[in-house]
Amino acid sequence: MKQLTAAQFEQLRQLGSCTVANAIETFDARLRNEGFSDSRIRCIFEDFPPMVGYAATVRIRTSEPPMEGHSHYYRLDWLDHVSSIPPPRILVLEDMDKYPGLGSLIGDVHINILAALGCVGVVTNGAVRDLPAARAIHFQMFAHNLSVSHAFAHIFDFGKSVEVGHIEV
Repeated sequence: MKQLTAAQFEQLRQLGSCTVANAIETFDARLRNEGFSDSRIRCIFEDFPPMVGYAATVRIRTSEPPMEGHSHYYRLDWLDHVSSIPPPRILVLEDMDKYPGLGSLIGDVHINILAALGCVGVVTNGAVRDLPAARAIHFQMFAHNLSVSHAFAHIFDFGKSVEVGHIEV
C-alpha cells in the first residue's frame, strides 16, 4: 500500500467533503449513490477540523449478554490490529446488532487508548459516549447516536470489511 506523506494528508484536510465527492463523481469510477455515508451517521464535533487517515476496522455487538457471567471477555488482540495500520488511524467500527447503538464500546477509556495508538477519531454506525473526554483531546467521532451505557459491548472481530452508513470499508 502506497502511503501518503504528511503534506498530502494536510492538503486533503483542506478539502470539504462535498468538494471531494464532486471530484470523485467526475471520474465515473462508481455510481453516484455509492461511496459516502448516509444520514444515519453524523459528525459529533462539527467544530473540529476534517479528519483524514487510514481505516482500522472492527466489528462489535452490544445488545446480547454473554452466555455465562456478567460481561464478555475483553480481548486485546484488536489493539494490535489497530497498531498495524499506518498513522494517522481512524477506527471504523460496525455495530452488528439488529438495532445498532444500544451500547457503546467507545467511551473515555477507549478514546484515550485509541488516541495513544495514533487514532484521530472513530466512525461507527453505533453509539459513542463520554463526549467531554473526546473533546478534551480533540478526538473526532462520527456516530449514529449517543449512549450512556456500554450495555454488553464486545469485540466480535476485526481487520475485515465493515459496513457503516452505507459505506463498505
